[in-house]
Amino acid sequence: MNTVFLSIGSNINKDYNILKCLELLEDSYGNMTKSSIYETFKVNNDTTIEIHNHGKNFWNLMIKINTFDTYSTILKKTRDIENDLGRKRNKNDKAADRTIDIDIILFNQEIIVHNGVTKVPHRELGHCFYVDIPLLELDASIIHPLEKKSIKEIVDKTYLEKCQKFIKKVER
Repeated sequence: MNTVFLSIGSNINKDYNILKCLELLEDSYGNMTKSSIYETFKVNNDTTIEIHNHGKNFWNLMIKINTFDTYSTILKKTRDIENDLGRKRNKNDKAADRTIDIDIILFNQEIIVHNGVTKVPHRELGHCFYVDIPLLELDASIIHPLEKKSIKEIVDKTYLEKCQKFIKKVER
């Protein structure tokens, strides 16, 4: 059985797209453990924070699934869900608005490399508050396979204080 953590985000029709994505994932994987949904400010390509007052902030959450599916199968299923929900990929703007974004953050404790690029753990793990805070909520003891530190060690008090003004729980 594989333990997989998926990061989910949306900033276009967020409520509908997040809920529909969760429904489709539940159809494939059954019961899932979900973090709270967090509203986060959009991060530009240069990692500066772009503050929006017109509804373009992201909603992000983390889910944990247990499955016999392989990494490749999960990747295909998540890409199919993104496509079904109207995801448009923009290679020139990784921070572009999107209907849905699903990233495989962790697949067991494996390190998965494809064409010389590390795919898992996802590059945002340990570096992006919209991934780290929801993961911390789900399981603070998870070890980063490359850094050999727990998410709790990575997300220390200073990290939390820095990001508090850029992230908040969505009350639903």
